[in-house]
Amino acid sequence: MGSPECRKLVRRTQIDYAGYAWSLIPVFGKMARGHIIPVHIRKYMDLRGGNSKTSANWEHAFMSTVFSWGIERKPDIIDNPCKQVKKFTEKPRTRYITDDEYAAVMAHAKPMLKAAMEISFCTGARRSDVLGLRRQNLLEERIHIKESKTSNKHIKRWTPRLREAVDLDLDQQREIKSAIRVFSRKGGRLHHNTLTNWFVKAKKEAQAANPKMKTDFTFYDIRAKGISDFEGNKQDFSNHKSATQVATYVREIKRVDSNK
Repeated sequence: MGSPECRKLVRRTQIDYAGYAWSLIPVFGKMARGHIIPVHIRKYMDLRGGNSKTSANWEHAFMSTVFSWGIERKPDIIDNPCKQVKKFTEKPRTRYITDDEYAAVMAHAKPMLKAAMEISFCTGARRSDVLGLRRQNLLEERIHIKESKTSNKHIKRWTPRLREAVDLDLDQQREIKSAIRVFSRKGGRLHHNTLTNWFVKAKKEAQAANPKMKTDFTFYDIRAKGISDFEGNKQDFSNHKSATQVATYVREIKRVDSNK
C-alpha cells in the first residue's frame, strides 16, 4: 500500500484497495505470505461469497495484484495462488428506471438529492463524480466532470435541464461562500452515505404514495437510465472506451414493430 506503484493510482482506487485490505488482513495477516495456497483463497471466497459475491471478487482481484507485485520483489513468493482460484460469476444489473418511477422519487426528494439525480442523469456521471464536482468546473459553455475511477473527464455542454439542476443545488449553498464543491454541507463535501440515505427515504415515500410501484433500483441505476435514454452516440455520452462497456448500461428493452 505504501509502494510507488500504489501511490500513483487514482485516489478512488487507493481508497478501494484500503477497504479490501481491511477485510483481508484479519484473515491472512498473520500467515506467512509464501505459505498461502489456492485452497486458502478458495475457502475465503466461499465464506465471503455467502454475504457478497461482488465483494469476494474484488478482494480476490486485489489480493492477486498484491501477489503479482510480491513475486517480483519478495524471494519467498514464487507463485500467485489467486491465479488458480476462480471468481464468482456475477449477473449484470438489468434494472431500468422508468420515467414514472424516476418522477415519483423526484417528487419526494430533498432539493440537494434532486440536483444530484438530475446531474447524474443528464451527464451519465457516477454518484462519486457528481459529489466531487467543483465549482471551478462550471464553465460558461460546458461542465467538466472528472472521473475518480479513471481520471478521465466528462465534458458536457449545458442544457436547460442540467443548468437548472446545478442552480438548484447552488441555491441551497448560498450561505457557504467558501465552499469549493457544488455539493457541500457546512463547507465540507457531502458524503455519499448521506445521499444514499436520502435516496432510500425518498423511495420509501414514493412507494407509500404509489403502492403498486416497485423501488428495487439504486442511485447507481440513474447513470444507466441516463445512458439508456440518450438518443445520440451512447459511447461518447458515457465516456466508455468500448461498446461492450456501454452495453452493460443500456437497459431499456428495444421496441420494434411486429410483422404485418
